[in-house]
Amino acid sequence: MAKICCLGAGYVGGPVTGVIAYKCPSVEVAVVDISKPQITAWNSEQLPIYEPGLEDLVKKGIEEQSNQAHVKRRNLLRSRDEVVMLALAGWKHRKWCRSRGQGLV
Repeated sequence: MAKICCLGAGYVGGPVTGVIAYKCPSVEVAVVDISKPQITAWNSEQLPIYEPGLEDLVKKGIEEQSNQAHVKRRNLLRSRDEVVMLALAGWKHRKWCRSRGQGLV
């Protein structure tokens, strides 16, 4: 398996794909989301989600991917191929976020 595409760059998809990219540098990891601001945030220097160690893990995943391919490119790409993983929050989580004015869900 050479490529994974995750649908959803939120609290599940973002961190999970960061871990996959770090642990499996030979696998190209793509994240797709309907929210342009969410994707823009993941491509920025400051990640949209805080988890202890996540920022370093994502940076290392990007570096490892670049070293594997011998070209400088980001590990979290916008494409799709062989494997698709859905990372969508359940209705209880969406309701909880809405009640606190968080997210676009």
